Amino acid sequence: NTCPDMVVPQPISNQAAMKRNHSDKQQDHPFGALHLATQQIMNKINATDTRVLNRRLKRAFDMSELSDLSNSMLTKILVDLSQFKTQFDWVHQTQDREAILYFFPLVLMIQTLLKEISTMRMTLNDLQADYVRRIERLTTSHTHYTSMVANYNIRNRVPKSYPKRIAKRRHPIERKMTFMQGLISFFSI
Repeated sequence: NTCPDMVVPQPISNQAAMKRNHSDKQQDHPFGALHLATQQIMNKINATDTRVLNRRLKRAFDMSELSDLSNSMLTKILVDLSQFKTQFDWVHQTQDREAILYFFPLVLMIQTLLKEISTMRMTLNDLQADYVRRIERLTTSHTHYTSMVANYNIRNRVPKSYPKRIAKRRHPIERKMTFMQGLISFFSI
């Protein structure tokens, strides 16, 4: 009843064992272990993205809080990176001296690059938080200024139906004073 061309999937436990064997083989080889360690650190760095954190926390967006959280995670990663080379001390015991000759400079290069990526991510977080604060401040002051202009115009507006002869009764100095008071109030925010 079965088709001879049909591929029967292996049980999950066998697939997991195969992955485990593959990762064990990868960890036995210095370059495979370096790749695995680098990938794990990159996954940690990618998890510090503010958008990823916001989705994971499932709450209102607060850039300052997200930036602080991301930066604290990145600080821990930088501490881990200071010990990055020590996880490869076992490589000194391998027989292939030429591989060792090229391996440790590569480890140092990757360590430096990961530190730089983490530091740049922290700088980006700080810049994003500062940008959001400035926009919020400008929006708040602009809203306040706009409402003041609207209130001033509504209170001091002379309706079209207002007779011109009555409007002229106001003393010119009095009109200048109210205008200057309004102008000064705009700039004293």
